[in-house]
Amino acid sequence: MKKSLPLNKVVFKSKFRAALIHFLFSLMIFLAVVGWLISVLYPSFQFKLNGGVHALQLLIGVDLVLGPLLTLLVFHPMKGLKERIGDFTVIGIVQLAALAYGLNTMYQQHPKMLVFYDYGRIEVITQQAWEANPSSTENFPVVGGVPTGAYQVGTGAYVPLTVQMLSVADPAARSVMTFEDKAYLSHLEKQHGRLYAVIAAGKYKTVNLVLNDKIEVVAEFGWRDI
Repeated sequence: MKKSLPLNKVVFKSKFRAALIHFLFSLMIFLAVVGWLISVLYPSFQFKLNGGVHALQLLIGVDLVLGPLLTLLVFHPMKGLKERIGDFTVIGIVQLAALAYGLNTMYQQHPKMLVFYDYGRIEVITQQAWEANPSSTENFPVVGGVPTGAYQVGTGAYVPLTVQMLSVADPAARSVMTFEDKAYLSHLEKQHGRLYAVIAAGKYKTVNLVLNDKIEVVAEFGWRDI
């Protein structure tokens, strides 16, 4: 029968030191992944609109909690080098597998394309949905870091979004705004001239977007949970 290893103040101190080192290493990986999420997968308002916060919670659980916690549980200073290497190999495999699963989930759910509808609403097509029915985004204007097309009712095709389309749908988007949102939009138009309102709907939230003649986002406001 294998003899149990002693647990005392010195051992616990060594355990916490090992867990802290693992945590700091995991933190560097976490910060790199967060940078990738914000700059590539969920740029601009997409992060808040499409569940970037939920993605961070998943990453924190996988990268900053799981690995260091496993190290705290299995590390012991009296273990031999071979046994320690075996422990850390298993922990690394578990953590990397969980991280790979989380990153793949976030990649599949990130916004690949935005679709504008003539009633003044923009909705998200995720990478997963786009792969199931791919379509070209060539020459599409970029809104919030993502190519944006307009849905054609007659053909079901996606075409590049134009200012004329925004102008036609603008009254519909304004009609569902609150008094406060309309007042803020009026204030923005005094500063920027003619603007166009649309409602962007993500997986978790909706937001009012205001675009200019170049189809650039001037402001985002009126965040609401779905």
